[in-house]
Amino acid sequence: MELIKQLREEAERLSAHSLDRGVQEAGIAANLASQAADALEQMEAVMTRLSDMSVDVAVHLTGDERRAFGRVVNDADAIIRESVSRSDIREGA
Repeated sequence: MELIKQLREEAERLSAHSLDRGVQEAGIAANLASQAADALEQMEAVMTRLSDMSVDVAVHLTGDERRAFGRVVNDADAIIRESVSRSDIREGA
């Protein structure tokens, strides 16, 4: 995920800035960027796991149930992707 890569790079840059100049705020920002990247990686892992589980569940559903379940999964995926996209916009990516 591009946002995770950007957060990791920004964390490194801010951490170096903090060490070079002794700027406490840059160190705090570096920690926050790193924590945000960690959280996004965890969310990505959970999404993958849920996707795998949804395939297992869908096997046991009838045609109409499977279609309804697919719509719910697709809607949830769209909401998550939109949320990440908005994060990219706020960060100026």
